[in-house]
Amino acid sequence: MKLEGKVNDLGRRIIARNEEVGKLGKQRDRLASELDSVVTGLNLAVEQVASGKSKFFSILNGGDPINKLQSQYGWKVWSDNSLSRLGYYLHINHDGVNSGEDMLVSRLFEVKRLQEEMPKDWSGYLERSGKPLLALDYTYFGLLADEQAPVGGVLYRKGGRVDKFHEPLREWAKKLGELFRE
Repeated sequence: MKLEGKVNDLGRRIIARNEEVGKLGKQRDRLASELDSVVTGLNLAVEQVASGKSKFFSILNGGDPINKLQSQYGWKVWSDNSLSRLGYYLHINHDGVNSGEDMLVSRLFEVKRLQEEMPKDWSGYLERSGKPLLALDYTYFGLLADEQAPVGGVLYRKGGRVDKFHEPLREWAKKLGELFRE
């Protein structure tokens, strides 16, 4: 009887481990697909820059992929530079996100530069704006290849709260809305 119990327990553990391996395989496949979109987008960006058709990793031109938030997904989008250390950045606003208040969107490399310039007060500088900031990472390039690619980066909020956020633009209102309700 003891042997039968041990065999059953071992069988359950093997099944659980196989399910875990299956989930990891699906996660690997999803990440590989996302990476393919980013690499393709980077290649397109390099080609566009080389041909003089676009600025590298711009988020300010009307033709940039992030402007689909406004044209297709009901966001208000405009640019600003009053936080001059961040360069130009976007204000985005959607009724269902952050209680309808604005949030900022910049590029992660600009936040990294701010961290280098102001190592002791960079987060205080961001918080003085009174708005959360989403710093876009390399996933933004994936939009050049696939409009449904997950895009995002690091979301900085009040009190030093930092969240990773990556979703297709069509999901930003829903997913950011959920995140701000937490």
